[in-house]
Amino acid sequence: MKAAGLGSGDYFCSSQTPYWFTPGKNDASQIYGLLDQTAVFLQLTTKVFLERPNCLLEVGYAISRRRRDQADRLASRLQMLPVVVPPVDFEPINMMRLGTAISLDGDAKNVNLFAAQLRKLLEQSGHPIHDDSWTAATGQFVNDGWPKALSEYRKSFDDKAT
Repeated sequence: MKAAGLGSGDYFCSSQTPYWFTPGKNDASQIYGLLDQTAVFLQLTTKVFLERPNCLLEVGYAISRRRRDQADRLASRLQMLPVVVPPVDFEPINMMRLGTAISLDGDAKNVNLFAAQLRKLLEQSGHPIHDDSWTAATGQFVNDGWPKALSEYRKSFDDKAT
């Protein structure tokens, strides 16, 4: 996101607490407050995600917010992009009816599809995208960043299994 030209004020990751977390305040209420301001909700579903009840609460809150937005025709509708990291199965995610999940497996075609969908949703929500920065960041993510992250993710599960 940073390499694509988005500043840290343009996004937050609930599992990365340093820049948005205020000690002493309720974590859930802080997350819900940020979700109320969110234009695009990227649901990255991993095995760890499915094991953590708070992650499922975030998705439930985002779905609720989207339904509220639909009822209020003047509200900008929350855009949702469900992503699945194998070995997670698509079926439970697609049953949530958030949109068709993209599999971020080792296939560069799917990783490019993810980047294109994310760009489309960001543009629709009014975030300006600098084409050169986005193209360079996408190339780096597809060719280097995601393959390394996926390898580390798989290794962490291989290590736990042994």
